[in-house]
Amino acid sequence: MYIWLMLQFFTARSYQINPLLVLGIRYGLLASMLGFASGLWMAVVQSRYFGEHGNILDVHFLGFHGLQAAPVLALLLGKCTAAVVRRHRLLHAAGLLWFALAAYAFVPTYLGRSLFTWSDPWVLPVYVLLAVWAAVAIGVLVMFMRRRTALPEKTSLAATAS
Repeated sequence: MYIWLMLQFFTARSYQINPLLVLGIRYGLLASMLGFASGLWMAVVQSRYFGEHGNILDVHFLGFHGLQAAPVLALLLGKCTAAVVRRHRLLHAAGLLWFALAAYAFVPTYLGRSLFTWSDPWVLPVYVLLAVWAAVAIGVLVMFMRRRTALPEKTSLAATAS
């Protein structure tokens, strides 16, 4: 059922409704498939732990939170006045970074390493990807906060009465 629902967002018709939001949802759905894969992994090993310190729930978390990471940025970008091309590029960057983060998190977990061991060279790319994604997300947030909206001019009651 989930795959059928997911495929509905990969049609040309859905993209025409709100291209930026649908693109964000597409990235989120792809990342969530990694969350499902990690769930299957936990079912196969009958545990959330793998190896000495690997925790499959960390991968599960990153995969499913892609459903929030990209679509929320898409909503914010939809309210910005920047050029359409720039907004799409930022969303592609954020979506690809989150997907890469969730996908790469499988590697140290499979090797039995904790994603919370900062000094481990196998874990370092997780933090680099997360930091770059956060930089893009902060950039989007700043763009959203600085957006220029036309405020209606204030009119007094006396001016409207005449």
